[in-house]
Amino acid sequence: MPINLTESPTEPKYSLVSYDKTSIQLFASDNLAEILAQVVPERVSWLTVSGYNPADRADVEQVLAHFAVTPELARDIFDRTLLDFSGEQPDYLYVEYALPQFNASKTGYQHARGSAVLGQDYLLLFNEKKLGLFDQIRQRVLAGTTRAQKYGPDYLLYLLIRVVAGNLWRLVYVDLVEQFEELEDKVIASHGQDFILDKIIAQRELVKPLYDSVRRLSDIIDFVLQDESRFITPKAHKFFDKNLNQELESLWQGYLRLRSWTSELLEIHRANINERTNRIIHILTIISTVFLPITFISSLYGMNFEHMPELKHPYGYYMALGLMVTIVVVMLIYMKRKRWF
Repeated sequence: MPINLTESPTEPKYSLVSYDKTSIQLFASDNLAEILAQVVPERVSWLTVSGYNPADRADVEQVLAHFAVTPELARDIFDRTLLDFSGEQPDYLYVEYALPQFNASKTGYQHARGSAVLGQDYLLLFNEKKLGLFDQIRQRVLAGTTRAQKYGPDYLLYLLIRVVAGNLWRLVYVDLVEQFEELEDKVIASHGQDFILDKIIAQRELVKPLYDSVRRLSDIIDFVLQDESRFITPKAHKFFDKNLNQELESLWQGYLRLRSWTSELLEIHRANINERTNRIIHILTIISTVFLPITFISSLYGMNFEHMPELKHPYGYYMALGLMVTIVVVMLIYMKRKRWF
């Protein structure tokens, strides 16, 4: 599902989806105490913090402490440098995400960044900005159109990772493919003009950030599939294996295809440059060939000898010019018939 990365100032900073097998509830507020008061240990809690900033560090630490997570984890949550996934901790599983999406001009990216903390009966989601990245999944969970109430919070983590993977897939196979198709047409029609190289390099810069996003996703999915996690149950494990693993393989293939496509565009551009250079050399060669006999005649009659043929002839000058024109015309007709130009 594609997302529109437009920050909403009206979205509450804190929201809580609380559910069990029989009921599901949503609480949203800018007051953290009101939200934490609705947390019931016997129910699954999906608490989201959106649009946090350094001034909210105490609130984030309070959220972590409420769910018995070490408050020191707030340091990683607020750190702008994304950490490589290193596996789960004794009391929780911590993952970070960074989803690149086009800015308004489609010349660069803005990123949806955040992290998630998974425990036995809770999922804490920290979104750096109020971008509504997971709003559609939240609405589906509330509407009961997912299997969330049949599973624990690990299924919620699966849904969130699938949102990230789905948006990466759209970025690779829809948005970037469309741009590459348009750029390919321009490269072919450019005949090796200099400005097109800048466009190819700019397009290449849009592909490079995908590696980190796909690799980060790959680390998480590989961990779930290869290691026994206390927080990913066998029931949820099958969704990671069946769905996310296939999407991950598709993303890797898409990334490699875009990298290869960039190289192909560079080769087409170089071929266009060579063709343009050869065309210029071809034209210059024809011009040189045409003027070679004229130059010879001019040099011949430019020699300062006393007795030269036609030197004193009254029409010698015009005869020489006529000969030169005749040679040029005959050579051009010959080259035309040979399809040299």
